[in-house]
Amino acid sequence: MLEFIWKYLAGPVIADARNAETAVWNGVTAHTGYNLFNTVAWALIAVTAILLIRKEFNKREIQLKTQTAISAIPFILLGGILRFLEDAAVLPFIIRPLAITPIIYIVIAGLFLASLLLSSRMASESDCTREELLKNLGYIYLAPFLALTVYTLLGAANLLLLLLPIGLASVLTGIYYLVTRRNSYSRKEYVLIAFSQFFGGAASMVSLSQGYRQKQLLTQVFTSVFGEIGVVILKAGIIGLAVYMLEKDIEEERMKALALIVLYSIGLATGLRVLLRLSMGI
Repeated sequence: MLEFIWKYLAGPVIADARNAETAVWNGVTAHTGYNLFNTVAWALIAVTAILLIRKEFNKREIQLKTQTAISAIPFILLGGILRFLEDAAVLPFIIRPLAITPIIYIVIAGLFLASLLLSSRMASESDCTREELLKNLGYIYLAPFLALTVYTLLGAANLLLLLLPIGLASVLTGIYYLVTRRNSYSRKEYVLIAFSQFFGGAASMVSLSQGYRQKQLLTQVFTSVFGEIGVVILKAGIIGLAVYMLEKDIEEERMKALALIVLYSIGLATGLRVLLRLSMGI
């Protein structure tokens, strides 16, 4: 049982934390990245966490709305940047354990929830809305790590590899907007879903062209069938399914906001980490 846990659950996390392809314990080799078992485990943990958060918010009568999800974007970017800085080994040693997967998700979620409660209290004594205060808090947290990232990239990053995925994502998002501009699927929150997913997909596609290995299980399936562009095909499918369900099937505003946060996180945080690693060749 311990060998199973190591090989499929704990070992891949340790290997990722060491920036290594494998990690060995007791003669059992674990490979970095996702497999069927840890994919299911992390998905179950994520769903459970979302349901518990929803239950607690219902109990405390804390409202979430679309703008709350948009205000979460600085926190999401912070998560992606911290993962990159940990990969680049430039974080202070005391912070590095907090920036590995899956601990980083707990850290960012905790910071976001604490900031949400704080901004709710501050809004009662301010002319600003809760969402404006929440977004500003996120940018305050993000600023020093963004500065460290820029400093790390200066003179060392490949600008073409840095800008190409952003350009591709922007073009694909523009096409999405042109197709949907006359209906409700062109609302800001849906366009942000499109950009976040296309951004993550474009970063992964370009990284595959440069010899990087795709770690996520579902994208491995799509790239094995369609090649490198399979990542973007998968992301387009996710966008279509997500915006349809959000528009037609999910009526509770609190649940819709949580779903938006998850979708933005999957695209922006992961994509930003991949993009920055790609530009630095690490």
